[in-house]
Amino acid sequence: MGSSALNLRLQNIAGQAAWEFADEDTNTIIYAGQDLRQKYGIDKAYRPYSLNDKLIFIAQKGDKYFVVYNGRRATPEFDHVIVAYCCEGVLYSVQGGQGKYLFSANRNGQSYLVEITASI
Repeated sequence: MGSSALNLRLQNIAGQAAWEFADEDTNTIIYAGQDLRQKYGIDKAYRPYSLNDKLIFIAQKGDKYFVVYNGRRATPEFDHVIVAYCCEGVLYSVQGGQGKYLFSANRNGQSYLVEITASI
């Protein structure tokens, strides 16, 4: 990570620290002391959340995005998954609660609302 990396969020997920960092070139999550980019062979990791005491986050490899839940890819690849940190994009960003998360995504000009539940 560059020296200008911003600490965006620190939270406890299943008794482990999940710490999200971002800068102009790199987004990553350090979870249980491991950089998730290295652990999963991805380029970027965004927005750690907890679902049924298991880590869920958005991964990017190349120009494709997908959701990782409990250490496994939980969705197909998308051209984009909305990750909003500020302003009106927050209305379309990840929504969580009641045992599920909803992600807004698109692929090949089609919009998708992806639901991940704790039953995966």
